[in-house]
Amino acid sequence: MSRPHRLRGSTYEIRNPADAHSIFITINNIEKTNGFAPYEVFIQSCDAAHVQWVAGLSNLLSAMLQEGVDIKGVLNTMEGIEDPKNGCYFTKGTKIPSNVAHISTIILKHINELNKEHTD
Repeated sequence: MSRPHRLRGSTYEIRNPADAHSIFITINNIEKTNGFAPYEVFIQSCDAAHVQWVAGLSNLLSAMLQEGVDIKGVLNTMEGIEDPKNGCYFTKGTKIPSNVAHISTIILKHINELNKEHTD
């Protein structure tokens, strides 16, 4: 399936107190016969230390989504990744072990919200 010219999406911001810059996650959705599903993920940060891994993670997740892979298992695994240097911060009372874990939690919530919208 070729990428449509226009997609509907959402952008989320996360902020690790140990980092100088926020990380932004944009998830664009594609319309399917049974509602909307994530189609591509863009992760951005102004922190040069994050450039390589956010680009790699964005490309990997987007490629999996575009191939129709259910990425929830991968995201659940990523939620357990701990960062020994800048990990274990709290947001809204929830322990976040790493930026990768936080990103995966955001994407899973987005997927669950899309599924909820479809069943409502």
